[in-house]
Amino acid sequence: MEIKIDFHWQLTQHGKPHHIDDILFQMLEAIQQEGSLKQATEKLGVSYRFAWGLLNKWEALLGQPLVILERGRG
Repeated sequence: MEIKIDFHWQLTQHGKPHHIDDILFQMLEAIQQEGSLKQATEKLGVSYRFAWGLLNKWEALLGQPLVILERGRG
C-alpha cells in the first residue's frame, strides 16, 4: 500500500484560480538568505529575467510588493 499526500497553494481571484508554483516560495526564501535577487537566481539555477517575471506576476496579482529591491545593494 502506498499513500501520498500532495498539496499546493492557490490564489483565487474573480473566480479564476492561480496555482502558486513552489519556485515562488523558493525564490523568496533565497532572496532573504542571499540578500540579492542575482545571488538568489544563481542559487536556484534560474535566469534573472525569469525571476523578475515571477515576482512581477505575483506582485500584480496580490496588489503589493513581495520584496523590496534596492539597486546596487547586493
